[in-house]
Amino acid sequence: MIALLALGPVTGCVEPIVMDPEEKDMPIVVNCILSFESVNYNEPGECENPKLTLQFAKGKAQNEYIPVEDAVVYLEGKFSTLPFAQVSTIPFVHKGGCNWEIEQNIRLLFDSNYKLVVEIPGKEPIWAETRTPPEVHFTVSEHKGAIAQEYVFGGSEFEGLALWATGHIVDELYVLKERDSAKTLDYLVTNHPYADDFNICSKKYSDLSFEGTPHDQCGKYYLDSFNRAKRELSVYPLHEGVLRIGNLEYGKPFFIFPGPLAVPYDFYGTTGAQAYSFVEYHFITEDFDKYLRSVYVHNLSIGSDMSSIYSSSNDIYSNIVGGLGVFGSCYNTRAYFLTNEEGIQGGPEWTIN
Repeated sequence: MIALLALGPVTGCVEPIVMDPEEKDMPIVVNCILSFESVNYNEPGECENPKLTLQFAKGKAQNEYIPVEDAVVYLEGKFSTLPFAQVSTIPFVHKGGCNWEIEQNIRLLFDSNYKLVVEIPGKEPIWAETRTPPEVHFTVSEHKGAIAQEYVFGGSEFEGLALWATGHIVDELYVLKERDSAKTLDYLVTNHPYADDFNICSKKYSDLSFEGTPHDQCGKYYLDSFNRAKRELSVYPLHEGVLRIGNLEYGKPFFIFPGPLAVPYDFYGTTGAQAYSFVEYHFITEDFDKYLRSVYVHNLSIGSDMSSIYSSSNDIYSNIVGGLGVFGSCYNTRAYFLTNEEGIQGGPEWTIN
């Protein structure tokens, strides 16, 4: 799954906090995201074994982060779907530096409460709670003549969740640089009425330029789709890097179209456009959403290395009791955004307008 917090992954956007040098007793920073991954919107999501980082907040005069190594860290919750399953305690194991992870092969449950606890000698327990999202379902439809796939969310399962979406493409230049995943596209447009405007830029889709020179039908299809988007989608605001939708109860079809597009790389040796470009959907719980948005308010990009946050602890949202950082959860999946009326199943024919 492509990283939202590249998102590192949506789970990688949690970062150490840099404190003012006047701070005498540096607080503890804990970052942990419980993540479910689905390779496609219509396939079930699977949990990843939890990992976390544990360290002291860094003073501006310090060159390196100081890890917390003498600690007992554990996760409380239910790890079985059996009717009479009890709350269990699963320990994190220190893996060196600031990194901890659960080594046991556990199963996180959808729509379930979990508590993270950090015990450090001489300090009060540090803790936080979160509730995992339900298994998310939504529909994808394609209408003849439409420029993009349309998505429909709805129902109580989306209550309390926010959507963070990123666009990706496996293009020729990216593969030649020996990257092992699709690159993140710079911009996205949508007709969803509740899209957040916090990262709208002054550009329009018509200002973007196609990357590369098409040399086959697939590349011509991408160029044609891009030129049509420049004509039809410039009436919508252009969001930089990521698209956030805080209200998912709209219940009507909408589209998300990233850009700029490029000549795709024939990575899979097929003629199906669906192999090359997609939108990643990150359904994020409330606490994690507040954390991410507070980071963006500080003009930090999901695509940057986010190596430091030069601010006081009050500027970045935290739900860690007795410390700083975030404990949240997300459900990550993907769906294709381009339409391909004749070759939607990977057939040899392409629709070129």
